[in-house]
Amino acid sequence: MVFFYTFQKKETAVAAAASGCKLQMPPVVPKWPGKTIRVGSLNQFKSMKKLRFVGDYSILETFCWAFLKPFIIVLAFLCGTFLPLKAQTGCDFFGFNTLSCGKATVFLSGEEGLPANHWDFGDGTPILVGGPELFNVSHDYFPNLNPFSVPSIMVRHSIDGVNWCEKELKEFLPYTMIGSGCGSQNVLSNLVASQILPANEVIGKEIYLFGNLEIDIPYKFDGCTVVISGGGEITVKSGGTLTLVGNTMLDAATIAADPNCQSLWNGIKVLPGGELITNGASIRKAYHAIRPVNPGNITPLPKLSLRSTTFQQNFMGIYAAEGSFAVSLFMNNTFTGSGNNQILPVSICNPPAPVNGAPYSQRTYCGIYFDGTAGGSLLLAGQSTGNLFQNMQAGIIALNGTCRVWGCRFSNIAYLTNIAAAHQGTALTFVDNIGGKRLNFVGLGKDNPLATISNCERGVYAQTTKPFSEAYVSNCKMLEVQNGVEYDATGVGNFTDGRVTDCYIGCTKYLPNIKLRTTGIEIKDPSIAYSDFQVNNNTIEVDQPEGYTVNGQLLLKQVTPTGIAVVGMHFPTSSNAIALNIVNNYINLLKGAQGISLTNEANANVVSNQILHDNSIFDFSADFFGIGVVGGASNTLICNSFHQTNPNGANIAGFGCIESPTMTISQNYAESAFSGIVFAGQNETDCVVSYNDLLFDLTLPIGGATGISYLDARTGPQYLRGNDWFGDFDFGAKFSPAPNGFSYCDSRYHLSPEANVANGINPVDVGQMQNCGSWFTIEEVPEGDLTCGGSTNLTSSLSKNEADQNLAGSGTLGLSPGYKWSSEMGLYRKFTDHPYLVAGDPVITGFLQMQQQQPIAAMYGIQNSIRALDGSIPSGLMDNIQDVLAQMATNEENKLALLAGMDNDPNAWASFANLSTESENLESLMEIYLASVSSGLAQSAAAVQSANSSVTCSGLPCTSERYLFGLYLETQIIAPRALTSTELEAVEAIGLYCSAEAGNVVHLARAWYYMQTGELLNYTCGSFVPEIEERNSLPTSVAVSSLLLTPNPAGESIQVTMPAQNSGGLLFLTDLWGRIVYQRGIPAETENATISTEGLPSGMYTLSFKGQTGELSVQKLIIQH
Repeated sequence: MVFFYTFQKKETAVAAAASGCKLQMPPVVPKWPGKTIRVGSLNQFKSMKKLRFVGDYSILETFCWAFLKPFIIVLAFLCGTFLPLKAQTGCDFFGFNTLSCGKATVFLSGEEGLPANHWDFGDGTPILVGGPELFNVSHDYFPNLNPFSVPSIMVRHSIDGVNWCEKELKEFLPYTMIGSGCGSQNVLSNLVASQILPANEVIGKEIYLFGNLEIDIPYKFDGCTVVISGGGEITVKSGGTLTLVGNTMLDAATIAADPNCQSLWNGIKVLPGGELITNGASIRKAYHAIRPVNPGNITPLPKLSLRSTTFQQNFMGIYAAEGSFAVSLFMNNTFTGSGNNQILPVSICNPPAPVNGAPYSQRTYCGIYFDGTAGGSLLLAGQSTGNLFQNMQAGIIALNGTCRVWGCRFSNIAYLTNIAAAHQGTALTFVDNIGGKRLNFVGLGKDNPLATISNCERGVYAQTTKPFSEAYVSNCKMLEVQNGVEYDATGVGNFTDGRVTDCYIGCTKYLPNIKLRTTGIEIKDPSIAYSDFQVNNNTIEVDQPEGYTVNGQLLLKQVTPTGIAVVGMHFPTSSNAIALNIVNNYINLLKGAQGISLTNEANANVVSNQILHDNSIFDFSADFFGIGVVGGASNTLICNSFHQTNPNGANIAGFGCIESPTMTISQNYAESAFSGIVFAGQNETDCVVSYNDLLFDLTLPIGGATGISYLDARTGPQYLRGNDWFGDFDFGAKFSPAPNGFSYCDSRYHLSPEANVANGINPVDVGQMQNCGSWFTIEEVPEGDLTCGGSTNLTSSLSKNEADQNLAGSGTLGLSPGYKWSSEMGLYRKFTDHPYLVAGDPVITGFLQMQQQQPIAAMYGIQNSIRALDGSIPSGLMDNIQDVLAQMATNEENKLALLAGMDNDPNAWASFANLSTESENLESLMEIYLASVSSGLAQSAAAVQSANSSVTCSGLPCTSERYLFGLYLETQIIAPRALTSTELEAVEAIGLYCSAEAGNVVHLARAWYYMQTGELLNYTCGSFVPEIEERNSLPTSVAVSSLLLTPNPAGESIQVTMPAQNSGGLLFLTDLWGRIVYQRGIPAETENATISTEGLPSGMYTLSFKGQTGELSVQKLIIQH
């Protein structure tokens, strides 16, 4: 006779067995907390609350039981409470499981030595019967199987096949299994109908999915762990809603003993009409954790609502490249990558298609990858906050679609040198290869304690290859970056609206992977089309770390740590090609080279910026400026300030204009710069320098500090009104000529007595040059002092001046070929574009008539034709484009407003879908318009190319222009393509020339080469032609030179003879650019000194002797090796 009783509250099951009136104690068996251990026949089990007999009973047995029942119950209670004793049954058993891909194996063990064993596994398979050896068995359970179904699945053991011990399968197999392996399709509604899963939701369970799961009804996983085999995926279909809450985790099946379960699963795919809702979930080890799929842009769109969700060790967090979708909520999510540690390999079961530019490398590539080519926008704005992307190759990548990102942080976005992948090392990448797309990235705040971007090689990269792109970056705090924000408008693409505002950027990182150069903000704008950039109210600190060498070679000229850098490819006449405003930025060069750098740009307004230079970078091989302008045309510097505080960094100049025609420098302040303002090279005849304050109060380890430096400069009448010198410069102003150099000094530079220049404190040195008899004209009438923001005409009115007449006569005959070409082209353009200035002047008229038959006139026509390409878009087509752009922007704002309330407003979803459809229609219309623009430009450019090819050139300046213009038309407009290696070498070769040889077009070549390679050309420019004629007069503040140099030109050394009665002083040698390359102290009464010139390159130098009493002697020196 067998009986049983259950004590559930004590979590201890005690079974007693009696034969007759004897009580037998059981062997020790495993405890199953909270479960019932049953002994007896399943058919005879009626109640867990009653003590019952199972089997045949005699009268004696019945009497004994009736008599002993109370005592046995008490004894059983005591034993169950205080003693670890169990009743002997003979058929009791215990078990455990192991899991492999597609099945679970349960190992069961009964009592050893029994004469027979019967096993019923509860899954419908035949009962297993055997002898004593069958006390240990194993059994494979296959999906679809739910051990938690009601009634429970029971596993039974018997020694006679009549009386059974039974236990719930879930005690040995505590999880649900779904699917039959790779590619199996499992529909959620069917699983619910067959009780594999409970209705509506499953709570706190562990589920194994071997294959695919289709969510076709609303369903919730709450506190569950869902493990998916390699290559498996979950698809949310139309009408389905998948909700993951309560720390639910979706993970890849990683079973060490099974090689088929050692790979990524494919992730969650959301189809049109499907919805994914997460709150407190985790999605791990997937190829694409989430993938909205809507290639036909069908409404209702796939919908994502993601809150407090963790993405870990995925290849990509969200992959959205297959049509429109919506993100109604994006809050407090964390995307954590693997860094440089491996993640699982891709499964051989249903492997995903590779992503262009990102071959699978067993590393986390990015948090979000969006491609709007097939339609759609990435809108993470008003409904987005508190999201983090960290430890991956790229943060967010947005291609060919409008992208708005708010409320996101990026940390440790690394460039892995051993892993090839596009866009890596960058927190946010935006690329527009279609045209008309928009980026709006809003950070957490310029002064927020949390950095929006930290420890990334590059913060934001925005690139366009088509017209009418827009990109805004604002309110970002970036720490430990090499490059903060970069705009790259390659080809004929252009940003019609590009803005970087209210950001803090700390450039303290340097790993030359993405690029050699360090920049806080960089704009590369090679297009002839109209562009508009605003760079306002930013704070940039450049603290370049040590170690920027390659194979021991200093790369400072390549690195050139710069706060704001703008590089353009604007042709000489592209005066309307860009609207660039750089306003109210603060740049601290803790260890950096340049505050603001403009290269080959036009029409830039640089206003009210502050540059603080406080570092010890001192490299004579590079030219550094607080604000430097090289090439281009018509740029303006107004109301900027430069402060130099470290004497060891004094080679930096305040403001520089290097071969940039019609430059205006007005109302700026330069304190303790090596040179306050520098002009160099061919700048045509209409530069303006007015109302600047120049202060020098720093003790330098070297001499030569200069207020305004003219380094072989042709600048025209500069109208030096209102400029004031404060402090003690070595030179108030200085002209350092090259052979056959000119400065048009007789244009009358006007100064008031208060200027404090051309006197004993700040003397003027004009060197040996032409037409400088009265370089500065001191007027007794005091000039008013302008303050920034006041009403003033900051640029001179265009007029004919003495410099123009000098050039139009014979003034260019002695110039080197490049300077001659650039000077004549500038003069020809000025009077051809503005014929009213000629006013019958016979010299100017004769010059124009002579040039009509020369290459100057032909190339001027080509330049104008290139400029006209931007205006070749028909006005009606342009109106249509502007109208579509405006409608698209309005739709975007309306969609964002709907997203903010979509989860609470059932009508918002339909409205959003309608706007999305309208946006897709507008996008399609825009593509048609842009295709028409490209076709029209190509036809017009082909005609210009034909004319360009027919120009007959005889010299290097003309052939260089013709080649570059033709190459640009062919490869960037007519049939856009990348440059071949041969073409790139040709561009480099032109860029390596000096402008004196090839003209100012060298700046176009250098800019183009930099945009193609990221490399700044290391060009070297020395003397070009024999020495110039002697000067005919000197200002009274400079003594006639009493220095005698033997020999001159010099070879390896030079003998210097000084006045016999000198009082001692400093002897120093400066190169063409005003940099001191040699200096030594001279004792009193010393007459002779020998200087070694062995290590100095050939070229023009100036030797100066400054005595203890302030006298200054200057002599020109030529070194020829």
